[in-house]
Amino acid sequence: MRTEPETSANRCGGIAWWGWLLGAAVGSIAAIILITWWREVQYAARLESSTVPEPSIAPSPKSPSPASQQPATEADKLSRIKGIGPKTAHMLNSRGITTFEQLANTEVSYLQALLAEWDWRFIDPTSWPEQAQVLMQAKK
Repeated sequence: MRTEPETSANRCGGIAWWGWLLGAAVGSIAAIILITWWREVQYAARLESSTVPEPSIAPSPKSPSPASQQPATEADKLSRIKGIGPKTAHMLNSRGITTFEQLANTEVSYLQALLAEWDWRFIDPTSWPEQAQVLMQAKK
């Protein structure tokens, strides 16, 4: 009676070691895709059920007044502030924040609400008023 030599395929239920490794890798990738998809679904459901600040949020007492009430001044390049790129500067300009002085006098909570309105929650505006204050003093 002839017996086959013992190999890794014979010890692992007829599947070679690389087959098990490939199966584990494919299974892991599928699990990651499924978990990511499920988190996106939950995030979208939370957005639908939660109240997002309206575009017409009431500015706090320290926040800038509308652009129509501001005296005509030359706009500053807000993108000089770390964390403000061209798109963010355009968004701030569209909200009437065009100078370092206006940005320095704006509450951080108002800036966070503006960023949340545009769904830019990954941007942290906590240091913008301080940076604007420094740039405003350097400009004088």
